Amino acid sequence: GALGFTLPYCVNELKVLPHFEVGFPAPSPPLPVLATSAAVVFAAAVVFEFGAKRLMDASQALAPGVLLAKARDRSVLARHAMDALALGYLGYLGASMASAPGFLESIPATAYERVYAYSPRFQYLCVCMFAFQAKNMLDTLRWGDGPEFIMHHAITLFVGWGGLHPFLHTYGTFFFGISEISTA
Repeated sequence: GALGFTLPYCVNELKVLPHFEVGFPAPSPPLPVLATSAAVVFAAAVVFEFGAKRLMDASQALAPGVLLAKARDRSVLARHAMDALALGYLGYLGASMASAPGFLESIPATAYERVYAYSPRFQYLCVCMFAFQAKNMLDTLRWGDGPEFIMHHAITLFVGWGGLHPFLHTYGTFFFGISEISTA
């Protein structure tokens, strides 16, 4: 059955969760729990970015010209500091899941099970990625990053939504986790 899904998980709690559970229907947490968890991660990203921007603004007031002189440049730096922190965390989660004892042995045997197996560890990673991509989509629209970024974030949100049901948890550890190390 589904394990309790609360946010935020601490590292010790992630270590005791099973790698994969196979069964139909999948033992995924209910959607309101996932939405609440994603909202908490989204809010944490916004608060971090806001705090970083305020810190840079304060340092600019104390020592003009030392940090970025334009407010817009400080906002962009705060945005990308949040991105680097979030992607580093996602990469850490993916790497720690894939390197955990018994991970490879727990990968389901059949193709069907690999597509539909449920992983509470990945579910948490997926919620974090979904919230991060929602934040990035808003930033992309706000800063006018371009249509290629809008499509990237839209597709990643769609894949993240599919992963919440659960879908492709076996492969998501790499694509939502480990691969983000190179982006951070």
